[in-house]
Amino acid sequence: MTKAVDRITKFLTAISGVIFAIVVLIVVGNVIGRKVLNIPIKGATELVQYGIMLAVGLVMARTGFEGRHIWVSLLVNKFGYVGSRIFIAFGCLCGTAIFAILGYLFLTEMPTYFGVAGRVTEAVHIPYYVIYGIMGVGFVIATLEYLYEFVINTGRIFRRPEAEQGGGEAGGQ
Repeated sequence: MTKAVDRITKFLTAISGVIFAIVVLIVVGNVIGRKVLNIPIKGATELVQYGIMLAVGLVMARTGFEGRHIWVSLLVNKFGYVGSRIFIAFGCLCGTAIFAILGYLFLTEMPTYFGVAGRVTEAVHIPYYVIYGIMGVGFVIATLEYLYEFVINTGRIFRRPEAEQGGGEAGGQ
């Protein structure tokens, strides 16, 4: 399962890198167009904002898989090995629940609630439901990543510390 998650998150990271490169090209093109040619790119600000939002949403799962989230071990290490693993698993379970709720809301309820079904962005005229969909997909990806980390860290509760070899999973590695 770890190899499948690794391949999927690497693929999402590659897509994120391409999106970020496009965002950089838009910014550079807009600066050159605005300052040199006096012809700015219409909607460049919106495209950059939404591009970065999408890129970050896609790469978030890889960050969790590699265990590169901000980690403060001062409190967790006070619980001993089993206690710290329970604490970490509980945190992953909370992350799973929060991102699942956000994903559900952004994919189903928010567009209706805010009445954005017919609204579009000002410059590029991107429908807001597309933006909510992108955010919802990002939350679903985060949900799956946290669920994976919950399973991994729950399994670590029942293993001896000597059996741990390190690795790419989150949980303070």
